[in-house]
Amino acid sequence: MASNWLSFTLLIIATLVLGIYLQKMEKRWFIGSIALLCIASWVREATTTQQVHVIFAVALTVSLIGDMFMAKWLRLTGKRIIDGIIFFGIAHILYIYGIQLLHKTLSFSSFIIGVAVAVPIYLVVAFDRSKRVLTIGAFFYSLIIGVLFATILMATIQTRTVVTLVQLGGITLFMLSDGIIAFREFRKELPFAEHWIASTYFVAQVLLQFSIVV
Repeated sequence: MASNWLSFTLLIIATLVLGIYLQKMEKRWFIGSIALLCIASWVREATTTQQVHVIFAVALTVSLIGDMFMAKWLRLTGKRIIDGIIFFGIAHILYIYGIQLLHKTLSFSSFIIGVAVAVPIYLVVAFDRSKRVLTIGAFFYSLIIGVLFATILMATIQTRTVVTLVQLGGITLFMLSDGIIAFREFRKELPFAEHWIASTYFVAQVLLQFSIVV
């Protein structure tokens, strides 16, 4: 279908724009790449009546807003990390809902596994008594993304399909991207951190968004 080709073309252009960002390191190029990816997702959504496509597209749109806060293009609390946590947290909740519609694997076990994964990583990477508000925000965000990871992991274990494997790769890269952000914020700067954050985040979004058409 023409819309599928358009969506794929936008994805290619978004990848090229990300490449420009990685060379120039100007935020407008990064935001542009995610905006193009967002448009590609909505174009693809127009060809289907499945609710999960809409939910995933909305999740990416909310993530784009979070990116704008992180880039300081928008302001809510005056602290870009807190603003980003709020919108990325909402985006991940939407992803959890979408994954639940697809696989029906959200359960008490998912919450337990999510907490078991999130808390140790949080304590190692993001716990800092001197940054109380930011630390509390990071804790709740860690729980949300941990539950998302666990929900996809449960689906992967139960079904072992290409879709769930792609989604598992996506959420793993998402956690890696967030982990680098947290480590840089709470611990110390890392070489080429922006490159790794942008690359893993972009690929994570692509894998999550286009997994449902695999």
